[in-house]
Amino acid sequence: MIATIKPSFLVYDTLDDRREIHTLLSRLHPRMAVNWLEKLCLKAVVHGARPGPSRAMRERVEMAIRKGGEHHRRLVNEIYMDVWMLCSQHGLNIDEAVRNLEELAKKQKG
Repeated sequence: MIATIKPSFLVYDTLDDRREIHTLLSRLHPRMAVNWLEKLCLKAVVHGARPGPSRAMRERVEMAIRKGGEHHRRLVNEIYMDVWMLCSQHGLNIDEAVRNLEELAKKQKG
């Protein structure tokens, strides 16, 4: 039998880890969360192209700031899914991304 090595992002694919990442994202100010995503995108290059947050995400950031609640939750979900996409399809290092997210959440709290 050949042993397969899981991609590093699958290590975080547990309910507790997914909740923790989502909770950390939800603690960030919407602009800070999107800026964090943009920085992650800079580290992911595929075939010479660099992914990035959608243009429409900026509008959703402003809506999350103004109205909060469900608008903020939707933005957090979108960012969360983009991070998984960066890890699964663009080879982003999830360990580094999560460490950075934890540091940002601590700074925002403090």
